[in-house]
This record gives sequence, structure tokens and C-alpha cells, in this order.
Amino acid sequence: MDKKKEEVYQHLVQHTAKHLQQKGGLGRDALNISIDLQMDRSNVSRLLNQLHHEGRLIKTQGRPTLFFARTPLENEYPDVHVPSIIPKGKSIHSYLKEELEQKNELTQADVFRQYLANRNTSSMFEPIQRAKSALLYPPQGLNVLLYGDPCVGKLNFAKSMYQFCLQHEIFSRNSRMVVFDCLNYADQEPEKILSKLYGHYDGSHLKKGLLELSRNGMLILNHMDSLSFSALTSLYNSIISHSYSPVQLPSKEYPIRSLIIGISNSENMILNPDIRRCFPMQIHIPCLREKSIQEMLVLTMQYFQEEAQHIDKTIRISKGALSCFVMSDYSGNLPHLHAEIKQACAHAFRNYLEQEALFVNIDYDDISTQVLTDIYDVNERMSELDNILHLFDGEYLFFSALKQNQELELLYDLNDSTDKRDSYLESIDDKLINLCIQDINSAISIHLNTIRSVMLKQVYDLLYPILQKSPICKNENLLYGLLLHVSNTIKRIRSGNRELGFRKGEYRIAKEDDYECARNIVEHIHIHQDLQLPPEEIDYIATYLYLSSQWIDSNYIQLLIISMENDTAREYADYLNSLSFKSEIHWLRLHTLSSLEKNMTLITEAMQNINRGKGVVIATDCSAVTMNEQMLKQKSDVEFTIVTDISVKTLMSIVEKMESLGSTLSSIQYFRQESKKDAANVSETETHAQELLNDITNKVLSESLVFLNPHKVCQSLFNVLINILHDLNISYTDDLLIKFIFHSGFMIERCIRKEPLSYPKARGIINQYDQMYYIMEKNFEIISEIFNVTIPSSEMAMIMEIFLPYM
Repeated sequence: MDKKKEEVYQHLVQHTAKHLQQKGGLGRDALNISIDLQMDRSNVSRLLNQLHHEGRLIKTQGRPTLFFARTPLENEYPDVHVPSIIPKGKSIHSYLKEELEQKNELTQADVFRQYLANRNTSSMFEPIQRAKSALLYPPQGLNVLLYGDPCVGKLNFAKSMYQFCLQHEIFSRNSRMVVFDCLNYADQEPEKILSKLYGHYDGSHLKKGLLELSRNGMLILNHMDSLSFSALTSLYNSIISHSYSPVQLPSKEYPIRSLIIGISNSENMILNPDIRRCFPMQIHIPCLREKSIQEMLVLTMQYFQEEAQHIDKTIRISKGALSCFVMSDYSGNLPHLHAEIKQACAHAFRNYLEQEALFVNIDYDDISTQVLTDIYDVNERMSELDNILHLFDGEYLFFSALKQNQELELLYDLNDSTDKRDSYLESIDDKLINLCIQDINSAISIHLNTIRSVMLKQVYDLLYPILQKSPICKNENLLYGLLLHVSNTIKRIRSGNRELGFRKGEYRIAKEDDYECARNIVEHIHIHQDLQLPPEEIDYIATYLYLSSQWIDSNYIQLLIISMENDTAREYADYLNSLSFKSEIHWLRLHTLSSLEKNMTLITEAMQNINRGKGVVIATDCSAVTMNEQMLKQKSDVEFTIVTDISVKTLMSIVEKMESLGSTLSSIQYFRQESKKDAANVSETETHAQELLNDITNKVLSESLVFLNPHKVCQSLFNVLINILHDLNISYTDDLLIKFIFHSGFMIERCIRKEPLSYPKARGIINQYDQMYYIMEKNFEIISEIFNVTIPSSEMAMIMEIFLPYM
């Protein structure tokens, strides 16, 4: 029987291959195959179904049922997924064309999609933005140096950069990407390396080098830091002069017309002035420790998808087992993670064979002890991971060889937008969520005195003890919006109307804490009002609480620039908006012919429209506005402050302050007042601080520091402190100086001894205060250069904690 089955299979292989070449009609039914092979039709039909169940054949729905061999199709269309059953009314050619078009659309969408290029969730957001800036720079991009720890994906990122150039027609489709692994030539003579790069003349003809082969394309120098000093010097000179000469032919010069991407495992390379001249754009590629939970989840899922395709089987893994891979630490970065996943899949595949299971099932027993041992920061990171996993239905995820994992696609979709909250709402098209959004938007514009009815007061008194620790209590409008919904729901049910305006949510985007609070509210109403709310109300309340917290967390103070009878405000707003700040900068033009009352009304309405709950900064040089500040306060409920200096420098400082950590209108006002006093007070402050600094140096640190010159370290740290205070808009205090100098001085010594402190809370602090971390890192660069130390993120996080109470 096996012989007959193979005969049927080979017949279909030949038929499918032949008709693919001829672009003819594909498929053969059981009757015609039985005639071709002179076999019984019922036997042929049975054998065809067996081959289809084994995955070797594809069939169509409808009558007659047509069969084709999968292997020739995959050979002809290696990048296209062909389903095992072609739907009725659809030919395989139309399906193949459709799949190819979808793939091309996806490729054109964003070559960096796999990295989750999202400001809120991706450590790769900044590298991708820098890469795009370099590649799009006319006429053919800037040379780029990629640096970072070994095995963090620098080479793959460089290849994505090449695809970006093709997509944006920076390179033609005929251009080449040439990868030269310098590590293989690390012990070679410089002349041999240069011969490889520049080409050489062997007496009869010129042999092309890699610079010529990559002409009008990209040359990637992997492990560039492994080249000898003389080879690097020659390469630098050629890049600087934009030309090179083949070895043994110095009289002949050729222009460099390749975009060169250097890749280094050493961060010290960026300190070399020649590197900065040859590679104007340097991009740090983060290691796994620096990635967010969502990035780690996507990487893990990508590797499971690859393994499913590699072994051509469906892999099933529980959310719990998947969490173990996501939460663990991998000192070897990407290959380490991939190896652990391969090992788990190998154990699971053995069980699959022994048990004749339906799936390759990944269980806790398949996970290595090392992965389980290296799980870290569970308390800080698990809730964030759970919040993402709640988006997925069921307890298990399936990775098929035939199609992309749907949960992975969902994560891609959620991150296609630069705004995480908007992405959630656009991707999860759920009536319940849309209803909550509408209610939240309505609540924001409500004047609270219009909803303070007796009934609402009763609901407030009933539910506030449950809600008082919830983030929603930070905004009275959002709180009353929820209470209004609950009050209306109680009235509607008491009147006998139990009809809902929504169904149970398809996706649970709310956190478990939100659901627990919602269940407590429903139970509380049941006990004290003798009324049972529908179960769906739990979904509504939880979703409202979650979206409200997202709204509160994403709020920024708004800037409104006002000018009189000219376009100054619009021009300033256009310029500031071009700088990609988080908030949109708004403008308003007033007219001298309009009455004061009308102009004040225009300002009031503008503030009302743009207010996001944290107030508005009005920047204007119109005396009509500044002299009538009290009138504006009487007309508007929106909190605001007025700034009279509308120079570009001042406006940029204000916007940066608006978007800084914990910024409030009071801090903007304080900043505005202090900026006027800074020039007068700085010398007095520095004189006093210098005296205190000398006392710390002479009386304490001179006896405690072992490796460092106490005077040098104190003065260097004092300069850094002054810059940090300026960047964070924090006032100087003696207490802050003492804490900073003491901690930072001993921190430098620890780093010199290569004994930095570990800090479990570091990742959480850095994620929460990423802008502050950037400021610290930028200002401590000089310390790293002066004392030749690398300051790890754990130590930086502890320094950040010194400043948090003063924010």
C-alpha cells in the first residue's frame, strides 16, 4: 500500500510542478488520477486523503475536489504560506498572488516592525530614529557605527538598515549589501586586510575589493574593533579622503561610493576622534537587560515561531511557561535566549514523539534550571507582563509552521502607533472600550456643579471608600464620570430596563487590580442598595478605571502662544511642533479691533479646548493679556500661568520643563521666576557651595577615598551636580550637595575596583524616570572620561533616587 501511495504522490508532484511552470490550471481529482495510473478510484481517493492528512498534499473545497503536491508549491513560492485547504470559489493562483501582495505590503510598511519601534515600550525606539536620520540624510546617508555588548543583534539591525534603504530608494534594487567579518582577519597582516577591502593588482588585472563590490550599496564591517591599528588607520584615512587606492597600485585612486556601517563590541571606539569623523552617527544597541518586558515577550515569541517553522510542527506553550523565559536573565544575550528555547523545544519534541501527541507541548519540566534560577525582579515586572498576557484569550499560545502566531501579530499591531494608548484603542475594536472612551471624554468637559445631585452624592458616599486609593481619584471629573454612569445604571435597572449598551468585552485590557475594584463596587451596591448589577458592569467599571489611569498618566501641561495682529504665535508653534515634543503646541491670534471681552472669551475657549487636566501655560507679549490675568481667572476654570518672554530659547525651556518628570504649573511658575534670579544668585550659591565642598574634601573624603584625588573628584562632581540641577530645574541645597558628593565619590571608587553595587529596583526606576536617566547619563559622561570608568545602570539608579525627593 505504501508503494501505491508513493506512486500517487509522485504523480501529483510531477503534475503540480509542470503546471506551475506553464502557469496553467493546477489540481487533479481522484477520478483522473485513477485513470492516469490505472488504479481503482476508491483506493486512489483513500490514498489522497491519507497524503492530505500527512500534510503532503493541498486540496480545494467543492466538487470535484482537486489535489496538488505541497513541495513544488513551496519550492516555487518559498516565502508564501499555502493553506492545506483552498477555500471554495478561490483558485490557488489568486491565493498565491494575494499572499504575495500582502507580504509586499507588510515589507513596505516598516522594516523595523520586529523591534516594536514605539517610544513608550521599546528600547530600540531611539536607535531606530537615529538610524533613519543617518540613512535619509542626502545625498546617500551618513556612515554609522553600531556599538554595544556582544550578541545583541547589531548585525541584524545593520541588515534592516539596508532594507530600509531599498524601501526608500536610497539604493537601487541592483545594489549590494556586503558583509565583511573583520574578526576572521584579526591575526592577518594589514596588507592582506586592505587587499580585501581595496582590491589589489596582481600584475595582469585588478581584482576588485569590497568597497568596489558594494559600490552604490552598503558595506558592513562586522567586529571592526578587532582590526589592527594600522589597518584601521588606513581605513580612517580613506573614509576621510573619500577615496582609496588598490594595494600595489598607489597611483590609482577610486572614490568611495558605499555607505559604510561599522559594528563594534567596544564602546571605547566612540571616544576616538577619527571614529567621529568617519562615522558621524553612533548608535548604541541595547542588551536584553535594557529591554522592556514587552520587547522580551516579543523576542521570545519570535524565537518560538522560528522553531515551529524549523521543525514544521505546532508548538503549544502555557502563559506561565512563557513567562519564565521572558522574566529570566540571559548573560549571553540573544543567542543565549535562543539556545534555551531550542533546548526546551528539543525536550518537548522528544515527548511529542514518545507520546504521539498532537502538539509539541512546552511545559515547566522542559525549561532549564538555569532559566528558572535566573528569573529576576518578579514583583516589579510580573504585573506588567500579566497586563500584556491578559490581552490573549485562553491559557495557551500556539505557534504554527503554517502561519504567524496571532498574539504576536496583535503585539505588532498594538505597537505600530507611536502612542501606546491610541494603539490599544485602535487595534481592539470593542464597543465596550469605545463607550468608556466616550464617557471619559464627556466627563473631562463636565462642570462638576451640574452633576452634584442628591443621588450622585449618595453614590459618592457609598463608593468613595472603595475608590479612594485608585488613580481615578486624582481627577475629579473622571471620578464623577464613573459615579454618574453607576448612578444612571442603578436608576435604569430599578425602572425595569436591564438592556445594556454594550456586550462583554472581547479583550480584557484592564489590570487585575481594576477588576478587583470593580467586583468590590458591584458587591457593595448589592449589599447596600439591594440591587444586583449585571456581570457586564464589572467589565465596564474595570475598563473605565484602566483607561482613566492611562489618561491621567499621559497628561501634559499644554502651551498656548498668543500674538496680536501678527503671525508670530503661529510661526513659533510651527517651529516647536517640528521638534517632536510629546505635546502639540497651540497658538492663537488676537485682533486689536476686537473688544477686550471677545479676546478674553477666545483665550478662555482655547484653554478649555486644549486642557488635558494639568493646566495651560500662556506665552505672550500682549499687554492686553498680561494686564487682564485676573479677568481670565474669573472667566475660566482652567488653571494657567502667563509667561511674557516668548523668545525661542525661553519657549523651548518651558516645553522641556512641561514634559519633565512631575511637572506642574507651580513648578513652571517657579522656574519662570527663578530664571530671572539665576544670574544674580549663581555666584552667591557657588561661593557658599564651594566652601562646603572644601570642608567635605578636607575633613571627610581625604581620609576615606583610596584611589581618587579627593579635590579632583569633588570639583568634578560639583560641576556635574550644577548641570544636573539646571537640567532638572531643581534648586540647590546643602543637603543635596552632601548626599550627591558622598554617594558619587564612593561610587566612582567602586567602579574603579570593578565592584559596583547591584540594585534590584534599578530597572523599575529607570523605566519610570527614563528622561531623568538620560539627563544623568549625559552629565556623567565627563566623569566616565576623567576617571576612565563605566558607570552601570544599577549605580545610576541609586544616584537618581537622591534627586527624586526634590522633584
